[in-house]
Parts: sequence; C-alpha cells; structure tokens
Amino acid sequence: MASPVLRCHHDRGGVPELPGREEQSQSHTDRTVTAVSPQKADSFGPRDLLDWGLTTYIFFGALLLAFALVEMAGVADLRWVFALTLVFTASAKGLYYRLSKHRPSTKRILVIEGAVITAFVVLGLVAGMFFDLSYDGRAYHQEGMIQLLGGYNPYFDVLDGTHVPHAIWINYYAKSIEISGAVIASVTGSVETAKVQNLMFLLANLAVGFALLRKHFAFSRFRATAFAALLALNPVVVYQMLSNYVDGQLYSLMLAMVYVVIFLLDERDAAWLVPFASLVFYFVNIKFTAVVYYVAILGLVLVAHFLFHRTKELFRNIVVVGLISIVAVVVIGFNPYVRNTLDHGHPFYPLYGNDRVDIMPAQTPKELFPMNNAERLVYSMLSETSNDLEPQGDKQSRLKLPFTVSLAELKNLTTTDARLGGFGPLFSGILVLGLLFGAALAVLAWLKPGTIRAPWLSSNFRVILFVLVGAILLTAINPELWMARYVPQLWVVPILVVLLAAERAPILGRASWLPLGFAMLNVALWFGAITAQGVIKAISFNRELLVLQSARVPVDVWFDNLDADRLKLDRYQIPYVPKASRDELTGSKRNVLFLHAVVSHDSAALYEALPKEKN
Repeated sequence: MASPVLRCHHDRGGVPELPGREEQSQSHTDRTVTAVSPQKADSFGPRDLLDWGLTTYIFFGALLLAFALVEMAGVADLRWVFALTLVFTASAKGLYYRLSKHRPSTKRILVIEGAVITAFVVLGLVAGMFFDLSYDGRAYHQEGMIQLLGGYNPYFDVLDGTHVPHAIWINYYAKSIEISGAVIASVTGSVETAKVQNLMFLLANLAVGFALLRKHFAFSRFRATAFAALLALNPVVVYQMLSNYVDGQLYSLMLAMVYVVIFLLDERDAAWLVPFASLVFYFVNIKFTAVVYYVAILGLVLVAHFLFHRTKELFRNIVVVGLISIVAVVVIGFNPYVRNTLDHGHPFYPLYGNDRVDIMPAQTPKELFPMNNAERLVYSMLSETSNDLEPQGDKQSRLKLPFTVSLAELKNLTTTDARLGGFGPLFSGILVLGLLFGAALAVLAWLKPGTIRAPWLSSNFRVILFVLVGAILLTAINPELWMARYVPQLWVVPILVVLLAAERAPILGRASWLPLGFAMLNVALWFGAITAQGVIKAISFNRELLVLQSARVPVDVWFDNLDADRLKLDRYQIPYVPKASRDELTGSKRNVLFLHAVVSHDSAALYEALPKEKN
C-alpha cells in the first residue's frame, strides 16, 4: 500500500524508512531534527490527539450510513439514526483500534473517547448560542433540515415546490450537511446546534494535523501547532463556521482526506481504511464538486502507485476503494446521484442535465464577465475583499496593492460568501510572498546548491510537493475558480510553497515567519469579525424574540424567502400567521425581524420596541 512518493520521514542515505520501526527514533543523516520525545504514560500526546480527531471523522461517516439504512427501512424518527450512529461509531472505532499497530490501553481509549463526547457537548452548546446569518444556510440548508425533521425521506419522497421554499435544491442537491444537522437537531431540539459539525471538523483537523506534523515531519510543538492551525483555519472555514454553508466543511473534509491518505500510505496499516471510508461516505455527499475532487484525489494517488510500480498493491487498493466508493455514491448517495440520473439524465442535476439551471450569472461581479478564467482568478485574488456585484461609488475596479487594507474591506469580513478577495484582505500579499519564496528556492538551488539540504528530493519535500500539486490541480479544474468559497483549497498553495522553501533552505526557513505571520493575522481578522458579529446578532435576535413573546399580540410575518426562520418564533412559542408576500400583511404597523423578515400588527408599543421597516 505504501508508496515512496508519500514517505513522510527523513530519508537515510536515500533508503525509504518504514514507520513503526525502531529506526524511526534514530538520528538521520540528511539533516538534524529535534526528535519527538516519547509520550509519557499519563500524558495526552500526538497519538492520542490523532485518535481523538479520527473519532469525529468516523462519527459523521457512520451517521450518513445509519441514515441511509434507517430511511430505506422507512423509519421516520431521526433519533433512531442517532442511536444507530453511536453503535456504528463504537464498532468502527473498535475495529480501527483492533487493526491498528498502535493500540492504546483501554483506560486511554476511554479518556480519548470521553474527550470527544465532552467536546461535542461543549461545542454543541456554543453552536446553539449563535444564529445562522447566511442566506443559503437558512434558505435551503436549514430548510432541508426542517423537512427531514418533519418526515421527508429523500430516498422515496419529492418535496412539492409550491409549498416548500427552495424545494429544487433540497430535492436534488447533495445532503450530508442537512442529514447530519437534522439528526443532531433531533436530539438537541434546535437546528442551530447543527453548526457543531463545522466546529468538530475544524478541531479534529487541528488535532490530526498536529499529530501528523509532529510524528512524521518531526516538527517542534510550536511549529506543528502553527502550521496545523494555518491549514485548518482556512478563511472559508472560519467565515462559514457559524453558518450552514457547505464550502468550509468541504475544505475541512478535503484536508482530513489528505491527512488520512498520508497516514494510510505511510504506515501501511489497514486500520486507516476505517476513517478513510468514513470520510468518503460524508465527503462525496456534501456537494457535487466533492465527487469531482474525490476522483481527482484518487487519480493523484494512482499516479504515485504507477510511478513506483506497486502493481499488486495497486489492484488490491483499487478493489477496496471501489467498494467504498460504490457504497458512498450508489447507496448513501442514491439521492441525489442515482435519482438525478434516472429522472433528469445527469447525477448533477439541476446544474446539468435536462432543464438545467445556471446559477452563476447572478453570482458573478460585472467586471468579470469579459474575462477568461485565468484573468478572473488573478483579478479576484488581487482585489479588495467584497461581496458586491459591482464596484461601489466612483470605482471602476477593485484591484488594490498587496498588504493594503481599507475600512470597507474590514466591514466586509462579516460575509459568508465573499465574491472577490474571498481569502481576506492580506491574501494578495501572502500570494506575492509565496511566489517570492518559491523563486528564491529555485535561485538558491541553481546558483548556490550548497545552501540546500541534501538530499534535494527528501521525503518531506516529496509529500509537501505532492499535496501542493494536488491543491493547484483541484483549483484549476473548477470552472468558477475565481470565487474563494468554490476553491477553498487555494488557501494552502502559498503556505505550502513557503513550507517547501523552509524545508530545503535554512535561510528561507528563518524568514518563513513573515508570510506565515501575515497569514495568521489574516485569519485572526476573519475570526474576530465573524465571532463579534455572531455575538451581536445573537443578542439582537434574542431581544426581538423576547419582545414579541412578552407583547402577546397577534402578528403576521412575511419571512422574505427565508422561511426556516419560523423555527425561531416556534421555539419562543410566539403565535403568528405566515404570509406568502409582503402585500398579504394586514397589520397597520410594520417592523423588521432578523434583519430581513417583516412583521405586521396593530400595537404601538411593539412598533416602538422592534426595529422599524425602512421605506
């Protein structure tokens, strides 16, 4: 199963090392590294963090499988799905421990799994305190959860678009996030807690990434923490973490897949097939794009096998991965992939196939229309961070100098789907520094080869280069590569270039904290803005709900295409009459709810207490 192209340890005289053997702890001749100190019996070390993170991966894959089996059996209560998920998770994690060459003690297993449960509960409470403020997150992702909670069975039912808003997307799009969110909400009683999945994947990637960098790359604790954080805290992940958008979660799953594949190929341990299968189950069913990315990732791994002539192992792996893929796409993904193909001629309907819907013209900034894809990518990455469809004021262009930040950009950091400059106000500068580091490495290798650590193609270098090429390829194959949330993997490109340069040239390693520092600051800006907005709006929305609850007056509500917000009123037991349009509102006075909905009534006191509708 192992392929030398993915050997993560430092080479000894060009002979690849096999992990899990005593020689791993010996000194290497190609460079001096700080050895990872042995894990104390009572400490929580990298391997424990690794096992902690893997439970999250396994849980969500098990949830999708449990949902498929329960729904196909015609059982409507999602709490049965949750119960079966716990059984599947415990069984799968037990199988992982049984197969693993690094099985911890029973006491340590209980501590690890107890820590997972604790994190799930705590982060679930945190997620439930925040409201999803995004359009897509409420319009059809949260609405999809509500329909699933109400008995919608995607394997047998088709929602009626005349009664269910955004039914076309709920019926025919991939559904991982809706399914997992609905199952979680069936236990907690709140759809807002569904956002815990974003936080758990983020935390799991921090843990697994740290373990990988410590164990296989021999990074110091500080360096491993910094790089694991930068890889996990992709700006798209950060600005969508308190919403039900899927793009940040798509990236988190891709990163998890990369981590697991590296471990799988490097350790040659069958135990890694358990988290790999779990990730595949969830990944290919989160978004149509994920299927394309999954095929591309498999293609890259196959290329590695072909290059090193692992023919017997290649055949065995193709069979195993093929079986996993069939279960993921044909069984779990029966809706959408099989049903869409049978009913509409394409697995990716409604974006392709009969009566396809083109959603992109309405999403594309006007200055991008005359450009080709390459020009759009460059323009977007070098632009101000903005979600507007056209320049504001007298501006004709939104291009800016790298490292400059405007007040307007800072205000735009509260969006969940920035169209231009979607990786943040400092990303253009980070890209420039990445290019400079790559060029500097090439110049040093050409003019001063003595400054480059030998061997040139070290094992670490090969792994990083392999992932870098993969990130570039997955970006290039996306036709809408200009929009950050559609290509979140682009974030890692300058980071990996800097890591490559630092890995081979000590002088560049010492300077690497400049671009990495800017990257950390860029993430901090997003994190601060999104969290602050979440707190402010949570206070504001809860106040509005308490005012309505205490007013005890009949109200009409027009939800303005975001009908999922009705659950907020239901949770506070506020009586209301939903209206299909603004014109149907009957009250003499009108106020705004949740920034968009309109409530009408005849109470002067309520009118003064709630935000007023602007003319």
